[in-house]
Amino acid sequence: MLSRVFLFHSFIMLAAEYIISATFLFFGTSSSAEAPSGVSHPSDSFALSFPLAFSLSLVRPRWCDRPWVPTLQGIRGGCLPPPLPGTMNLDQVSQLLTSVVRRHTAREQSIGAKCRLVALYSGDASGDVGLSLPVASLKTLYTDFEVRELPAFYGDGAPLVLQLSGSASTETGDDSTRNGVGVSSPKRPRDSQEGYGEQEVASNIAETSGMVECSTVEEAIGPLISPEDLANLLTGLAASAKSIPLPSVTEKEKRTELHQAIKKCLGDTHVSNTLDGVVTVVKANAADRREERRRSRISRPEPKYHHFTLYKENMDSNQALRMLAHHLKLSSRQLQFCGTKDKRAVTLQRVAVRETTVERLKTINSRSFGAHNVIKVCSFTEEKHGLRLGDALGNHFRIVLRMFGGVPSAAESETSMRHALTEQYLHEIQRIVHEVGVINYFGPQRFGTTSVLTSDVGIQFLQGHLREGVRLILESKAHLVPEMQQVLQLFDASDYAAALQATPYYCYQERDILKHLSTNPNDYLGSLQAISRAMAMMYFHSVQSLVWNLLASSRLCDKSRAHAEVGDLVLESTYQERLAGREVQPTPDSDSSKLAAVRRLTNKDECARFGLEDVLLPVPGPDQDLVYPFSIGCTRGDYDAVLAQLGIDFLSKEALGLMKVFHFHGTYRPLVVRPKEFSLRLETVAGWRTPVLKSDWEKYCDAEGIASPAPSSAGNGASVLEPTGPVQVIVTTFSLPPGSYATSVLREFCIPTTENGRAKDSETEDE
Repeated sequence: MLSRVFLFHSFIMLAAEYIISATFLFFGTSSSAEAPSGVSHPSDSFALSFPLAFSLSLVRPRWCDRPWVPTLQGIRGGCLPPPLPGTMNLDQVSQLLTSVVRRHTAREQSIGAKCRLVALYSGDASGDVGLSLPVASLKTLYTDFEVRELPAFYGDGAPLVLQLSGSASTETGDDSTRNGVGVSSPKRPRDSQEGYGEQEVASNIAETSGMVECSTVEEAIGPLISPEDLANLLTGLAASAKSIPLPSVTEKEKRTELHQAIKKCLGDTHVSNTLDGVVTVVKANAADRREERRRSRISRPEPKYHHFTLYKENMDSNQALRMLAHHLKLSSRQLQFCGTKDKRAVTLQRVAVRETTVERLKTINSRSFGAHNVIKVCSFTEEKHGLRLGDALGNHFRIVLRMFGGVPSAAESETSMRHALTEQYLHEIQRIVHEVGVINYFGPQRFGTTSVLTSDVGIQFLQGHLREGVRLILESKAHLVPEMQQVLQLFDASDYAAALQATPYYCYQERDILKHLSTNPNDYLGSLQAISRAMAMMYFHSVQSLVWNLLASSRLCDKSRAHAEVGDLVLESTYQERLAGREVQPTPDSDSSKLAAVRRLTNKDECARFGLEDVLLPVPGPDQDLVYPFSIGCTRGDYDAVLAQLGIDFLSKEALGLMKVFHFHGTYRPLVVRPKEFSLRLETVAGWRTPVLKSDWEKYCDAEGIASPAPSSAGNGASVLEPTGPVQVIVTTFSLPPGSYATSVLREFCIPTTENGRAKDSETEDE
């Protein structure tokens, strides 16, 4: 009886809690314009009875345990959900934004990105504009972020566009076909015996040796030889003779024609050769078949690749490629591309594939991938080569930044405002970026999205702590997937089979690692090799990227060094072109597989010929031929000091062993990059989620009268920082070379964050 009373009491208290919370949330704030929902106010007379307060402490709603940043205290130590958009006063919004800025700054410090060129050239000698930068919401709608690849093997290198109306005809990489002559795309022929062993080949030959039809031989070979030779050939085939001479054919041209006819008619069982001018038909053995296959491969034309433009909306590159491969019944490894593109964005890129047809590819356009997920293919060409990472000329970006403008800094007075968004302010940003460029930092995406940086994992591996490195991979996922906490405990207990069973099915990488360890308990290097090669290499590349970022910040520590100086490195080709007065070719990207020739600047006259965009910094590695600058803060000794602080020696036994597997060679990277076609445009829109850009797919649907979902319905969830009424937005466009990050540009004039308050990098990766 008492238990029933207690349960009934608990039910009543829980219901009362939700009623009171809802009442306070929706009506309590109307009495005080300054108090947001869930925040105590000194004048509140709202109090709870002890039984209700006690029940609230026992039975807390689920949303109390959901983290959000920062946490606002609820009623009398209880918990309320985050305030609704537009219910916070100016002080509280400012405090939230200040918290976002500080977290963002701390994250950038942790990856070595500490300076801004715009700040150096606009009067802040330290390069740290901190809280004075305006805060922007990035990717509020996925249509706010467009990435268009600049292809090297299609068109004239202009940004890709969706061209569904013109995709009916197949183009080709050959000049004749580009002028209007179509080229067929036959599927690559496969030898029926390819890959078989000798016994299987011999067995197949034996099974087919007596199955040659005489009528076929007479029709195909009879007209080319004498009646006597034809009779001998038919008799020999019927008796399974080892060799059958055909002496009647003596002319070279006719012998060639006869060899071709024998191959076509008897190719499964016999081969022909010429000895002392006499054509002889010989029963084939396994060695003959292998030699015939070898000759066929040599004479077989090179396989053709179908290149096409992949257009996607609101979908991860790997996910889109997996869906394409599944639809085409191919392995995803057969789809080749120049680099991954953002998930929450509208992106276009070139993809290459073999073993399929254009007609098969076009069937993808009739498929649906969800209300707000779009995949389309178009602009087909036929080429003799595939695609590799870094093959593109770069990427063209069009980005909408929705500004939290006019918000005072928490560290300053109520009347002190952040940078006012004016045309004059944006014009100054454009001028500096055009004249100087931006620091070519490796962006936050290179280092992951959790408190465990990918460089932390790489450092453990390079120090020889393979188990600790694997554990950090699992720990990083545990920050995003609560179920992985149990997996970590099982990993620590070395119960890898149970850990695998407890790992969610969608954690593909972690499952691959644990699957290997469950059968090979101590093979941690093998478990790293079980994941995708690109991801495994990223852990080592991120360490190199961290060191480069730190040295780049050291090189540009103040404005007095924001120019080429004695001891800096430049490309040898750039040096010669500057001396000759010729136009300088683009500098290499950071994934060049061969070290370029470089030269140190030795005097001020030489330095005057070069800009910051010509200066190179080494990306460190175990390469003995890597040249280091002599400029202050960037010498070989400075690199060694940073590596020593990280506990890394690229020449250690552990590092050299890993380098042979994952190939993290050193290279050179431009210190500064100048975005091409850089522009900033200030607009005012009606509301926070008012669409600004129309995607190519929306334009196509409008032209064809097709209904498409509004992008505003696929935005992020409601934000506590979301303002009401008209909103200022900045529309920025620019192009970057492969290996450069859009965040390097955005961070120069704002702090780009997602709506949940986290700083977010663009995910485009061409390396």
